[in-house]
Amino acid sequence: MFESLSLPLVFGAFALAALVVLVLGTKMAGLADRIADTTGLGEAVTGGLLLGAATSLSGTVVSLTAALDGRAGLAFSNGIGGIAAQTAFLALADTVYRKANLEHSAADVTNVFQAALLSLMLVVPLGAVLTPDMSVWAVHPASVILLVIYLLGAYRTADMKENPMWRAVDTKETRHDTPDKETQARESPVAQIALFVAMMLVLGVAGWVIAQSAEQITDRMDLSAALV
Repeated sequence: MFESLSLPLVFGAFALAALVVLVLGTKMAGLADRIADTTGLGEAVTGGLLLGAATSLSGTVVSLTAALDGRAGLAFSNGIGGIAAQTAFLALADTVYRKANLEHSAADVTNVFQAALLSLMLVVPLGAVLTPDMSVWAVHPASVILLVIYLLGAYRTADMKENPMWRAVDTKETRHDTPDKETQARESPVAQIALFVAMMLVLGVAGWVIAQSAEQITDRMDLSAALV
């Protein structure tokens, strides 16, 4: 599909898809906050599981599409680069939030647990790189381990709101997650989740466009996939 387009049009498709991800990601953040209120899940659980998975969908589609096309370098570098970029954006958000540092204001056991979960998951690919190459049916054991850790972590994250392993000490800068009663009464969680899923599907399409256009840009400009 993108092979027949000129390079400026490919760049335009890439930029448009990236803009869609940016706009929808912003809107989904506000919608996720309302879903947290109407369902009672809380911001930490909704942000970590629902919003985190949804906003990562476009990047996931990019890596999957690149892997299916045999572009291992693009698939791997997209995932690793996405983690690095999101970490940098977190630092930027901390700079913009002026009341206190984000970790202090969002002192929630779920956030702490997810930070520990991320650290654990990052250790797995590092260990895979440093150990001898191995695979079962062309799949590295580390890939299976990562999926298992994430699923178990997601289950524990959802359960932790009711059964926390520890509790954060409140200070005057701590921002408590208090559900908006007006939102709970006015909006339907079913309608909210349906809209959220629709936005997720659009993000998935945008991710596919990004993957296809990135491949064309890489090939036509003779770039290394690891640099995209």
